[in-house]
Amino acid sequence: DETIIGYIKLKLGQDELFDAKPGFQQKGRFVSLKTGNKLLCDFTYDKTNNEINFNRPDGLSLGEPYHFELVNIPTTTASAIDANVSSKTTKEIDLTDGNDINTTTKQAVGVIQNVKEKVFYSSTLRTSSYSTFRDKVQAFTTSPTYLDYLRVNVEFLSLYSWNSEIFDQFERYGQDQAFAPLVQAKAVLSNTEWYNNVIFPYIYKDYPITNNISITSRDVNILGIPPIKAVSIYQSLPYLQVSDDLISQDVLLNKKAELVTFDYNLPSSVDYDVADLKTKAANCIANGTPMTSRIKLLIEYDSPLLIKGNYFLNVSYILPVKNTITSTVPLCMKMQ
Repeated sequence: DETIIGYIKLKLGQDELFDAKPGFQQKGRFVSLKTGNKLLCDFTYDKTNNEINFNRPDGLSLGEPYHFELVNIPTTTASAIDANVSSKTTKEIDLTDGNDINTTTKQAVGVIQNVKEKVFYSSTLRTSSYSTFRDKVQAFTTSPTYLDYLRVNVEFLSLYSWNSEIFDQFERYGQDQAFAPLVQAKAVLSNTEWYNNVIFPYIYKDYPITNNISITSRDVNILGIPPIKAVSIYQSLPYLQVSDDLISQDVLLNKKAELVTFDYNLPSSVDYDVADLKTKAANCIANGTPMTSRIKLLIEYDSPLLIKGNYFLNVSYILPVKNTITSTVPLCMKMQ
């Protein structure tokens, strides 16, 4: 129930596949690999965007493998093998004994053209064991938050969680240049005391302080300013991908709980930003820029050590290519 829309983005247009021939209709079809049950749906083909669009049919089971197919289906049922055979019976009288003799002759009339359905696209998928992404994340069993060190005076937080259904390869890593990871996590800083009191007034307030005091050591479009996207997701099976082989081995259908960790890496990114900005500020002062109270706060800043309190995350599910967020689930790390 995460979304009703389904779509397939083609790398190259194949318009000729979607021109239904006379006597055929084109349908999408989900075929259960467990039961063989088939669910049909209509689809449209967008020639301009090379995209197939359809609505998910009702009746799909949770946690079940399917083949999704595009198929040409005959509009008429197959004829019987003798459907074009005509019969003619004649009656004759045997003059020797007076009995009737019936003679039946059969003759083929025309040619039967029995047409069969043809699948012209097929892929393997597995429905989630949960109706929505929110249900899935909320079903995770979580541990207390762990504190560890990346390097001297730079900490990070980890939230360990377990579930029998974790994230697949596309949810974790996306696909090359086609689309970004479908599951993404971001820090939520509005109610985070550590950021509001320890970080923001010294580092990101009034950013950039001057045109020459700005972050150039990283691409700020990737993590943001502040670096709210510096949250990593790791799991024990990192490259899960649905395939017939994995389904036959029950790798995707087992009930064993697997590990997923959410790592809050903002202190590391902030620490690099601090070093970058302090170097820029020192160079500006050396080149004659007046020492303001704001620049002084930055230069005298030490390190972004974490403090006791709550650290908030949003974990979102994003539709590939379309970049539409369908669900956002909040998580909270607690540093005691």
